[in-house]
Amino acid sequence: MSAIVGIYNRDARPVQGADLATMLVALAHRGPDRSAQWRSGPIGLGHGMLHTTPESLHEQLPLVSRDGSLVISADARIDNRAELIANLGLGDRSASADSELILAAYARWGTDCPRRLLGDFSFAIWDARQQRLFCARDHLGAKPFYYTYSSQWLAFGSEIKALLALPTVSSAVDEVAIAYYLEGAFEEPTRTFFRDIVRLPAAHTLIISRESVQTQRYWAPDATHELRLGSDAEYAEGFREAFREAVRCRLRSAFPIGCTLSGGLDSSSVACVARDLLRQDGRANLHTFSAIFPDLPARDLHKVDEQRYIEAVLQTGGFQPHYTYGDRLSPLHEAERIMRHLDMAITSPNAYITWEIYRTAQQQQVRVMLDGCEGDITVSHGFEYLAELLWRGRWPTLSRELTALARESASGYTPRRFLWEYGARPLIPETLFEGYHALRRRLGAASAPASAISPGFARRVEISRRIRSQQRQSYRLFPTARELHRQDIDAVILPNVAETADKIGAAFQIESRHPFFDKRLVEFCLSLPADQKLHQGWTRAIMRHGMAGILPHDVQWRRHKSTFSPNLWRKLLEHERPQIDTIIHNPDDPIARYVDFPQLQRSYQRYTAQTSQPSDNRNVYQATLLSLWLQTLGLGHSTIPRYEETKEVPIR
Repeated sequence: MSAIVGIYNRDARPVQGADLATMLVALAHRGPDRSAQWRSGPIGLGHGMLHTTPESLHEQLPLVSRDGSLVISADARIDNRAELIANLGLGDRSASADSELILAAYARWGTDCPRRLLGDFSFAIWDARQQRLFCARDHLGAKPFYYTYSSQWLAFGSEIKALLALPTVSSAVDEVAIAYYLEGAFEEPTRTFFRDIVRLPAAHTLIISRESVQTQRYWAPDATHELRLGSDAEYAEGFREAFREAVRCRLRSAFPIGCTLSGGLDSSSVACVARDLLRQDGRANLHTFSAIFPDLPARDLHKVDEQRYIEAVLQTGGFQPHYTYGDRLSPLHEAERIMRHLDMAITSPNAYITWEIYRTAQQQQVRVMLDGCEGDITVSHGFEYLAELLWRGRWPTLSRELTALARESASGYTPRRFLWEYGARPLIPETLFEGYHALRRRLGAASAPASAISPGFARRVEISRRIRSQQRQSYRLFPTARELHRQDIDAVILPNVAETADKIGAAFQIESRHPFFDKRLVEFCLSLPADQKLHQGWTRAIMRHGMAGILPHDVQWRRHKSTFSPNLWRKLLEHERPQIDTIIHNPDDPIARYVDFPQLQRSYQRYTAQTSQPSDNRNVYQATLLSLWLQTLGLGHSTIPRYEETKEVPIR
């Protein structure tokens, strides 16, 4: 994890070093070990270094090619290093920095080079011969990249705050993004919370010349290929090999390594495989970081507590555990500071816990943090199989799976409920549901709207039309299980989650690494036959079988997934009710232009009376966070004391 910035004046004005320096100062938390810039006439690149890999200890960025025609600034970890060194004919260059390999790949393959790279990367290369700036982001979006441009210039950075630091960049908010936020929808992949700042989507390149600004997608998950092996055991072994390699590539570090450990299937698998690989190399025990909730009342604790499973993993040995007491934290305690790092309102309800976990990890000199982030999307629960069985008319198999699901699941769903939720509903266009609910509202038969967005604001930004348009684009008549799985992988949620982890980690000089974002693992899981994902009532069957002998039995065959939501809703009222009262009942609050205050206040009344629905809780929390975020932009007076921004000391 490092900082990259750059400016290209398309009108040929010389780039000012002071502007690059301003951008690097805004991202100083990302690059505490070294900061440098390179300029040549209308182009300038900057870099802030955080040492993580052994090769980064001697890496010098921005890096100029030997002939001076190419210059790169990169935030990257390249995983197919040996393959690249061989294919590029670099000889004995095993100590080469990752940025050197990217630059050599561009020199050989030009704008096709991202297709040849594996790993997490975000980079920019100035090509003096072609007089163009070439930028790229990795396949799944683990590394962030933002830019702003006009006919005269373009600027880019690892975080939005680097762009906002420039005096010519507007900080005007994007109201469409706010509408998506209030609706609980993931926005369009290029859209940010700032009107003039664009996100480069995952698996895209950006090419800028004096004449044009062009983006192009260079990779997409392939839903047409199916892997065919001879037995369940062969599939399980194939998964185990792909998963071990995904974890192994992310253990390249010159500093202590940590791993979040919730006790769930994903984080436990990452922790156990990482522990085994570190043992094989004779390296130190793996630091684990877990949230526990010992002070919650019993009626909430059973929904939240995973300590039994955490301890089952830790008892297998090879770990150095650390705990964060989630029930002793206020969800808003450092919300404004978190949002300053995110450059947006918080979307993850567990961000306050993640923040404390990373703070603890920094105290242990950890610079690399593994996690099980979005493993359920990469591997899939396998529910898509039910929709395919239904429309293909495979009734006996469908009946067996539904009966087995109802037996093995801890959800309490009946076979009929599983059939509706995961079999029939994915086959029905979302627009039909919207029409049905709209008719019920007109007839007075519907409950209150799930969102507290102002109807006038929603109409003004046409948020319903935008959401319907996205749904139409993704809808397929009679989709295969693999096509439904591909849609989940290709959704905006993966890069959004990665960006949140990246920026929270950056606040504490820690690089977050996600084994489930490994392109090879994603392609392997997507190619599996549907009955390898859902089998005899067991969701995520391939992972359960693949982790045999690695995970403790109780974790391998867990039937339910805990949620931290009860802790969030309880602690929000315990710690922050006066502040929330002030926001919810203040008609002059900056959110007044965006929310339906009577609807919001009704949600709040039900929430405080503990008669609320999940949508009520979400309305209150989102409105509160949105208000606080707008206040960080100077659009109101904060009702929560600002915590002093302490200078974060680089780890040596």
